[in-house]
Amino acid sequence: MSKSLRFAPRERQILTLRVAGNAPKEIAAVLQIRVGTVNSRIFGIVTKAKLGSRYELVTWALAHPEYWREPTCPYCQAKLPHAA
Repeated sequence: MSKSLRFAPRERQILTLRVAGNAPKEIAAVLQIRVGTVNSRIFGIVTKAKLGSRYELVTWALAHPEYWREPTCPYCQAKLPHAA
């Protein structure tokens, strides 16, 4: 897997909610988008990550948080980059 793998902000939001155990219907309600849009984004994430199916997504995401989690400061836990 290449370090050049990048997800759009909305894809990261959806992936974060999916890893937290939310179903597509719940994700759609939280983000105020259609369930079909959530499913399309999940398909896009699966395709970008070159996974065999959407069922592998959470396992992959937990093993590779560097691709989808926002980097945080180890001292204050603020999103990086931030003012010192």
